[in-house]
Amino acid sequence: MRVAWNGVDLSTPDSWEPVAMGKRTLTLGPSGHPALDLKWNPIRGRFAADKHLKRMARGFPAKQGGSLKKANPPGGFPSRWNSRIFFTWELAGERGGGCLLYDAKAGAALAAQWRTAYRDEAVKALSGLHMSGNGSDIPFALYDIRAVMPAGYELGTYAFQPGLFRLTFQTKKSEIELSRFGPAEVLLKQGMHGFLEKQYGEFLKNTEASETPEGLLMQPRRAPSYPLRLAGRLGRRKPYKRLEAWRPEGSNRILCLRAASASPLDAELLREVRMNYVLVPQEKAGSADHSA
Repeated sequence: MRVAWNGVDLSTPDSWEPVAMGKRTLTLGPSGHPALDLKWNPIRGRFAADKHLKRMARGFPAKQGGSLKKANPPGGFPSRWNSRIFFTWELAGERGGGCLLYDAKAGAALAAQWRTAYRDEAVKALSGLHMSGNGSDIPFALYDIRAVMPAGYELGTYAFQPGLFRLTFQTKKSEIELSRFGPAEVLLKQGMHGFLEKQYGEFLKNTEASETPEGLLMQPRRAPSYPLRLAGRLGRRKPYKRLEAWRPEGSNRILCLRAASASPLDAELLREVRMNYVLVPQEKAGSADHSA
C-alpha cells in the first residue's frame, strides 16, 4: 500500500494503515498496532547526524531499562541518502531498531523507529522511501485518495473520519481544501446542488452553478466589489472563490475542491490540483475502508 504524507512517500504491506499522524509525524502498522514511527523536519544548513542521535539517546534513559546504540545498515539498504545512521533501541521491555536519514535535495531529515517484530517489513518500506521538499510539489496518498499539492502550499488542518476525509493547504493569501465524502448514494438524494448547499452554505453565497462532465462548478456571479478587493489586499478577506464537486465514475464517493484567495485565483494551478486529485480502487489503496 502506498502512503504519502506531507513530505514522505513509501510503500508498506497491504495490511498496514496509518495508526496516528501529525503534520510531520506518521505511525504505521497492522490493525491499529504501531509497527513503524516516522518523524521528519526541514533542515537548514548542515545536518549533524551524530549530534541528533545523541539527543535521541536521552529519550532512552538507563533508569527505565533504556538504551540506544549505533548499528550496521541492513544488507542492501540504499546508499543514496546524503547521511544515514542506523541504531538499535530498548525501552521498558520493548526492543527495536531505527535510522536517521538525510536528503539534501529535499532539505529534510527523517528519524524512523520500528519494533523488532516488524523489522523486515519496516526496512523494506524504508528502502523505497522518498522525501519531497525544497520547493517541489508534495504528493499525498492515504487510503483511496491521491493528490499532489503545488510547492508553496503548506498543510493546515486535516481530518479522517467515517464518511469524510478533508485536507486544507495554505499560502499567505490562498487556501485550497480537498474533501472526500461518502456514501454518495445517500448524500446525493437531494442532488449535487442540494448536497453542496448543506455542506458549504455560507461559502456559496452569491455564487452560481455550472455543470461539468462529472458534477458541478460553483463560482461567484460577478467579480468582487472594490470593498471586498480592498479587504483582500489587507488580508482580512478572501473574496475570490471557487468550488468544484464531482462523483468519480463507478465510485460511491464525492470529491470536492474548494479554493479561496485574497487575489485572483490561479486557474492553471487549480486545474493541475483538480487533475491530480483522484480516487484509486480500494483493493489497490489497501484493505482499510473508512468511507461510511
